[in-house]
Amino acid sequence: MSEQVPRVAVVQDGARLHYAVPAALLGQGMLERVFCDWYAAPWSLSRLFGHMVKVLQPAAGRRMLDRYSPDLAGAHIVSNPLLTLRVLRQRRRFTSVTAYHQWESEVKGRWMEHAGWGRSNALFGFIRNIDPELCARARQQGLVTVGDQMIAPYAVEREQWQRQAQAFPEFVTGPLPPDDDRWIDHERRTWDALDAITCASAYVRDGLIAQGIAAERIHVNPYPVDLRHFPAVERPPRTGPVTVGFVGRVNLRKGTPYFFQVARRFAPQKVKFVMIGPVDIAPAAVEKQRGAVELAGPVARSEIPAWLSRFDIFLFPSTCEGSAGAGSEAMATGLPVICSPNSGAAIRDGSDGFLRPYHDVDALAACVEQLVASPQLRREIGARAAQAAREWSIQRFSAALGQIIRGVLTRKAGGNSA
Repeated sequence: MSEQVPRVAVVQDGARLHYAVPAALLGQGMLERVFCDWYAAPWSLSRLFGHMVKVLQPAAGRRMLDRYSPDLAGAHIVSNPLLTLRVLRQRRRFTSVTAYHQWESEVKGRWMEHAGWGRSNALFGFIRNIDPELCARARQQGLVTVGDQMIAPYAVEREQWQRQAQAFPEFVTGPLPPDDDRWIDHERRTWDALDAITCASAYVRDGLIAQGIAAERIHVNPYPVDLRHFPAVERPPRTGPVTVGFVGRVNLRKGTPYFFQVARRFAPQKVKFVMIGPVDIAPAAVEKQRGAVELAGPVARSEIPAWLSRFDIFLFPSTCEGSAGAGSEAMATGLPVICSPNSGAAIRDGSDGFLRPYHDVDALAACVEQLVASPQLRREIGARAAQAAREWSIQRFSAALGQIIRGVLTRKAGGNSA
């Protein structure tokens, strides 16, 4: 039986993974089209509108203009800015964020199906974002369907949220949505409509298996790192305190209480702790950290490499992820990373970083102390981390994704499901 050449339609979730999936498929000659609700291509009306918004609302305008990738030059982009604006205007009529997002995926799913698949023989999307009914209909029309599980299944994520909220109630800013069971149902309906599921880490794979997904349907394919933006950095010897950094949302899921606890083990004159990202914890919890942790707030993505170059150690005690890009990007710049297995990081413990349970503050602090005490160890582990990150190229990612889709096409043509 001859091997079919994949021609993939990608449902792009915002700028997720910085358009790595369609860019990877385009580079392999496998991309048929990309569905983007909003795409600010040069000279497009979307880009012009983004510039107009930027005059009045700089942050919102920048986000609109960031919905673009030069790596997709020549790709067939299917966008619908008018639908995007109409959908956004409807948001206020929904009392539930969950209900709104699921309605949004249904509306956009119908638009994509109406726009057509072209010559596509495969559909790829991100689970929770893509409409499960769209996947089911595409499958009925003869396309193979592949979805990426971006984070551990919602049942796992919710369990972790509840566990952290119970342990640290002073950090909580709001209740868990009362209708969150809808996400569990949404995921299950999506899984049922897929021929194969990809994910970026063993942590997510194990979570899927625990939810009853057959192991042979799951394919682990670590996300790529764009080394053009995150090159290895030469860090000269410091004259001041060693800096331990973090990039991501400052919230319960990311393990913020444990980061704070580790920080309080060290004198600020010796070790400085810095967190970059939006702060989503109660103000009272923030106030208690004065002097122990610097909360720098959100920064533009283009500024993150400069922040990473100022760090000496990267600490990421997340409680639930898919595969956090922040840790991979930190490794790419040559930082020794200390993180939890729940972060989904592809770290070889003791070689190019340290893996410790997020709640074992003694173990996390011991790793920090070990690295603070030895600049030579930081350099050695950081160099191995940068070397490991070079293996997570877009070329490797695209080749692996192509192999997965080709395998599904071949098995389905032979009458077997993936």
